[in-house]
Amino acid sequence: MYLSFTQYKEEYTYEGDMLVQQKTYRVNKAGDAYDISIQKFNEYYHPIYKSFDNKKTVTEDKFEYEYDTNGNWIKKTKYYKSFLDKAGNFTRTSVILRDITYYDE
Repeated sequence: MYLSFTQYKEEYTYEGDMLVQQKTYRVNKAGDAYDISIQKFNEYYHPIYKSFDNKKTVTEDKFEYEYDTNGNWIKKTKYYKSFLDKAGNFTRTSVILRDITYYDE
């Protein structure tokens, strides 16, 4: 039985104390990285960008948020960029609205 050697790696990028990017990937026995996933975060640690590269295709998503006065997101818009779109355009794919009720203690 042949077992391939795969190493999983994670890299984190901070600006001060704030996490701004996470990169995960696998490394084969030859040292080549593949299945590369990158996430970027905003000041609320919500993902604002995600990409995945498996050496055949690259998928990309980006996210926009609207926040209420308590700092909770109430609108999240997702955009997707197809690897088939040579112009590199993002297309809106979903909008999530949240209605949050706050109660006094």
